[in-house]
Amino acid sequence: MTTLIDAVARAVARSRGQAVPIRSTSLMAIDDGDVFAIAVIRMVAEEHLQAIAFGNPHRKPAIITRTNPLGRDASELESFAAALNEYIQRRRATGNIPRFWVSHPAALAGIEILSHRYRTNKEATDTLRSMGTQCRIIADEARRPGQQTVFIATLLLTAHVATGQMPIEDGHLDALLAWLEPGVTDRAAEANRRSMLPAAAMLPRPDDDRVEELRLVAKESTRAGMRAKDEIVRLLELGARREWEMLIRARREFSRLGLQNSAEIDALVAITLDRTTFAFGNLVSPPSRSAALSKLLDDMEYESDVVAKFDAKNDALLRERLRRSGKAIQARVQAVDQPTRNRKPCTVSISTTQPVLRIRRDTLLQTTDGRVIGRVMSISSSSEGQRLELLLEKGVRAAVVPTVGDNVEWVEASPPDLRVLKQRVRAAAKEAGAFTITGATLPAAAPRAVRSKDLVKEVDRRRRF
Repeated sequence: MTTLIDAVARAVARSRGQAVPIRSTSLMAIDDGDVFAIAVIRMVAEEHLQAIAFGNPHRKPAIITRTNPLGRDASELESFAAALNEYIQRRRATGNIPRFWVSHPAALAGIEILSHRYRTNKEATDTLRSMGTQCRIIADEARRPGQQTVFIATLLLTAHVATGQMPIEDGHLDALLAWLEPGVTDRAAEANRRSMLPAAAMLPRPDDDRVEELRLVAKESTRAGMRAKDEIVRLLELGARREWEMLIRARREFSRLGLQNSAEIDALVAITLDRTTFAFGNLVSPPSRSAALSKLLDDMEYESDVVAKFDAKNDALLRERLRRSGKAIQARVQAVDQPTRNRKPCTVSISTTQPVLRIRRDTLLQTTDGRVIGRVMSISSSSEGQRLELLLEKGVRAAVVPTVGDNVEWVEASPPDLRVLKQRVRAAAKEAGAFTITGATLPAAAPRAVRSKDLVKEVDRRRRF
């Protein structure tokens, strides 16, 4: 169903000649304008950066270039490292989240390159090692569900709008902007024209070939070598400025969408603020041990569930997609059984005629305002369609409990936050010196007896069950 809806949205965008919204709320909390934008130029087929444009998107960027990115001299990066650290420390001092903007995943990969090269490099200066750790934190934070620190323009835009081109074509930021920017008449043709130039943190092919050709001359300590260096710097600055301007246009077009923040966005901001304040303040190393990795995966799973439930509650367009896929319910209240007014137990019977229903017993459902939460006790078919019995766990007071005849939207409830309890379990296991489920040793391995010597026949037999 989701694939079909996506295809229809792209067909509608194509017929209208402009991108169409697929969300009614924004994934990004409104910022205060104090943002650090980064645009990079990478070497083709090499894990090195040739140029970086950085700074506040409302001002002219600072641009650094590296005429010999394969060399050991990294002094050009000192100014970027200082500016990045100054921004992070200023935001921490004021109790605000650092906000970073990059144009596309390739630009984020360029930032991660700096992490790998300088975070533990003993030959680098302290400033560059700190920069490497900060870049690693930025790259790691970008992978956290619902995080409010790192925004990748292509991913942010495609999460909010559908264009009239193929999904893989949306990866080209300039082509994607052709469906959003005003003044474009034939958007499909303009997108195709823009896609002729790369939008993947690299120079256009002619410029890249020219730079590689000039590097051979730039190594000479002659006038020709100096002119070659100047020409390399000019081409790299031109490429970095093009990436920068594309990023600024993407940020502007996202703000023009006029999307509102959901009610729970402040909760995501608070989670991000706590995590980034600790990470940037302590410059912690990435998790490597099993216990730390387990905690990381557990946190990311919880955050992903929270974001999904927030969207289901607050975004009408996404909730409609969930309803069509059977993960949200538009239901009519058929009966309310509450022996004692304003007290538990309270059972609510609801019925829905929607053709697809992917709700199971014991699923926690809540109303979109979050005031009523009930556990599904049974699901059956009736003359009114699918009938569900909910045992209310929240919202049993008369002023809140649904009444017979009400049409109510139900979505899955937000998961309980058990991370603190799990952390106590991990701490106890660590103190005990073993992460075993039971105190006894595991039983000895006992090989299963295979009835047939023909393993293919045995597999076919077991598939029937």
